[in-house]
Amino acid sequence: MNLSIVNLPVQTVILVLILVSTAFRMKGNYKVHAGTMTFAVVFGIIFGTAGATMSFSDSSYVKTLMNPSLNLTTFISHMALGIVTFASGITLVALLLADKAIPGRSNLMAKITPILWTIVYAVGILLLVVLHVM
Repeated sequence: MNLSIVNLPVQTVILVLILVSTAFRMKGNYKVHAGTMTFAVVFGIIFGTAGATMSFSDSSYVKTLMNPSLNLTTFISHMALGIVTFASGITLVALLLADKAIPGRSNLMAKITPILWTIVYAVGILLLVVLHVM
């Protein structure tokens, strides 16, 4: 089974969880926000790591990524943004779970994380289009 066929629905679920978590935060329900965000980030890390491992172990997929350069550029953009996004999600979850929310920093991180996740999702869809349609 093609990894991208499985990856898109899973990434959609993760993005929806992030957005639901953000909605709970906006309503002032910080405990549900913390739980939902934690689940989404942990699920994202597990699936993202497994997806990256499977991608690099498939030699035909790696060949597809290398030619043409647009494929590689889109993939590198998706991975780099994904790493930054996971770092922001992990930082936010760590602040939420440690109950050390620093006014300003945690608010900024809570605003940035869903935006980054949405951007990474969009670049992932672009990668899917570049690899499978073009």
